[in-house]
Amino acid sequence: MFTKVKTRMVTFRLSDEEFYSFRKVCISEGFGSFSELIRAGIQEVLANRHGNSAEALRAELEKLNARVEEIGRDVKQLKTLRRRKFDDIAPVSP
Repeated sequence: MFTKVKTRMVTFRLSDEEFYSFRKVCISEGFGSFSELIRAGIQEVLANRHGNSAEALRAELEKLNARVEEIGRDVKQLKTLRRRKFDDIAPVSP
């Protein structure tokens, strides 16, 4: 995957407790560095500000899945009705 060249640097201080907490999260979540963790956190904050949070997207996906299932049931019902209608008008052979 292509990543943009990072030319800007941000520095901030952490307490020992914050440092070890961040380190624990990096390890447990598979981040390769504090930078990756912090960048992901900031991206999540920005996404939430614009209504694109993972939760909002997940909720929208669930709505779409429910709608697709509903349409599938409607199609199945239409096929059944069509088959019944066809059976009613089809000539019976002796």
